[in-house]
Amino acid sequence: MIDATGKLAEIVKTLSGGGRLLILTHNNPDPDSIAAAFALRHILSFVTKMKSKLGYGGTIGRAENRAMVKLLRIPFYPMTAPMASRFKHIAIVDAQPGAKNVLVTRKTECDIVIDHHIPVKAGRSKFKDLRQHYGSTSTILTEYIKENQIPLNARVATALFYGIRTDVDDLGRGSSDYDFKMMHYLFPFVSLKWLKRIENAPIPIHYLRHYTEGLTKAAIYKDVVTADLGTITSPEAVAELAAFFIENRGHAVVVGLWAKRKPPVFFHQDKKKNDERRDSGRSTRREKGIGGGP
Repeated sequence: MIDATGKLAEIVKTLSGGGRLLILTHNNPDPDSIAAAFALRHILSFVTKMKSKLGYGGTIGRAENRAMVKLLRIPFYPMTAPMASRFKHIAIVDAQPGAKNVLVTRKTECDIVIDHHIPVKAGRSKFKDLRQHYGSTSTILTEYIKENQIPLNARVATALFYGIRTDVDDLGRGSSDYDFKMMHYLFPFVSLKWLKRIENAPIPIHYLRHYTEGLTKAAIYKDVVTADLGTITSPEAVAELAAFFIENRGHAVVVGLWAKRKPPVFFHQDKKKNDERRDSGRSTRREKGIGGGP
């Protein structure tokens, strides 16, 4: 385990001098990025009394993610690049500057970057905590809380628990001992009532239409599935449909095409791959600049 006490001291030093802080996630944030941003805000408000704003550059698509933000009262706001430039300090969680799935460009020097994905060489920041051997960014933030003895409330704990759980697929995908230990630490603080409501959030009708379209048009060749979904309004439905074929039908490769805007985006998910390429086409959408998790 990395020295979380020393890491937090570095963060506090980096943010010295006051000023407004923007905590950014990748575009189209998933539960891990939402929880990590919420936790960093909680940590800094306790340690430094610094006020910060949580922002994202895309949309919150999946019903579960919207329910998470609403039920846990997470103050999360859509952002544009001009809006982000007004903040003195910028922190990025679950993404990195230089990647194409985040609001800031590679020329922007961020103050703080905390992530569990493969390092982006082009990105610049004053402080980095990158741990690709961890299953989620929420695990890193939970370590900060635990090792620095920062008080937890049910809102933050539930967010972090759900963030870790979804990113490692209930400890069945890309997980580590660190993820298991931090989920065990969080569990006594988690609201099971909130967790159940988030996991069973109502699904919009238009979302189900995309699902029907994909199942109807799917073409299967041995262990490969292709599906042309045409123009859709919910790109996160593509990721879920691919996960359905991988997890429930046992197919090894899913290939799709969706177009919310021009140019259309090619989508690929391979059961044999791990990390980002396995995570519902996330890496493909990054290359196109569409966003991160659904």
